[in-house]
Amino acid sequence: MSVSRRNVRLFRNGRNQALRIPREFEIDGDEAILHKEGDRLIIEPVRRGKLLAMLATLEPLPEDFSVTPHPLVVPGLTRDLQPWNCLMHPGRKEAAGAPHHSHALPR
Repeated sequence: MSVSRRNVRLFRNGRNQALRIPREFEIDGDEAILHKEGDRLIIEPVRRGKLLAMLATLEPLPEDFSVTPHPLVVPGLTRDLQPWNCLMHPGRKEAAGAPHHSHALPR
């Protein structure tokens, strides 16, 4: 990676401070990410669509690969928090007299 430097003028564009990016520093696209590290401003292009390309380079999982769910234990909470039981399905009613926990998962 080559390092280039160039002095640029800062100016006001309404209430924003701005600068013109010289042609040799142009970045692809019409969006960028700006972040500050100390007194440095860093501008990076927004890269879209790279996730699928990266995933395509990964080796496939073995045929016998499986995920075993583990129960979630919360001391003092009597409600079943198994990942497959904790979501309310449309039309499903709570059992009569079932306790309501304000700290339980949203329904």
